[in-house]
Amino acid sequence: MERITENLVRCPSCKGGYCSVNRDEKDFFTCKVCGERYPIRDGFADLVPELHLSKTAAQFFMESPAIVNIYESRLWRKSLAAAIILGISFNKEAKLISGAANIANADSVLDLACGPGIYTRAFARTMGKGRVVGLDLSAPMLRWGAARAKKQGLDNVVYVRASALDLPFEDESFEAVNCCGALHLFPDPDKALEEVGRVLAPGGCFTVAAVRRGHGLLGAVREKYTRSMGFRGFTSDALSQTLERKGFSGIHCHHDARRWIIMSAVKQ
Repeated sequence: MERITENLVRCPSCKGGYCSVNRDEKDFFTCKVCGERYPIRDGFADLVPELHLSKTAAQFFMESPAIVNIYESRLWRKSLAAAIILGISFNKEAKLISGAANIANADSVLDLACGPGIYTRAFARTMGKGRVVGLDLSAPMLRWGAARAKKQGLDNVVYVRASALDLPFEDESFEAVNCCGALHLFPDPDKALEEVGRVLAPGGCFTVAAVRRGHGLLGAVREKYTRSMGFRGFTSDALSQTLERKGFSGIHCHHDARRWIIMSAVKQ
């Protein structure tokens, strides 16, 4: 972890120093400037160990052991039911994302709100010597992803627990940022997109997959219900306009059907 996080993780406390692993204290990230320490446990660095958030019903559901354990299986994300609901299979989505972001030629990738690392580990295998960071607020999801990465012998992956609204990285740290399956869960999507733009290098690609907002009366009713559960849907037009306002160009919609939108954009 020390090698692939060198000069990467910015201290959330003082925001002026990098965090690193000391030779004699391998269970902590320590800020080189203010000395603040952050625990490394269960395979991920916890940069918000004291953070206690009020969670929506959707977040509680996604962090339940039952969902964490089956998330990547054919019972959930890779299931036929999911493909029908979203209008696209996971394998096809993953191919679209990897191609749009040019993952094979990237040296540094951030998988934002990575969950159990279904994309994080796929990116790590594709990138070869490149570095991929999986970031999420869910400790159960990160614990699962870190265990799987270790089992698969992936040494170019690091998992970090932190907020998407305050990314612990320097400006222009990544060549690509991916956020698949979480933008609709963020309490402030605009702020998250601003942070994506900040840490993404000029010319870098942002890829996103999110819940699609329906049209007409039925869509309005469905949106009201899903918002009560902690989801907010997007239309491709509205998301395109937001990305443009945040300084992105080359905006492309790869999928806009059923309950799912897949888009990519380039930082100007």
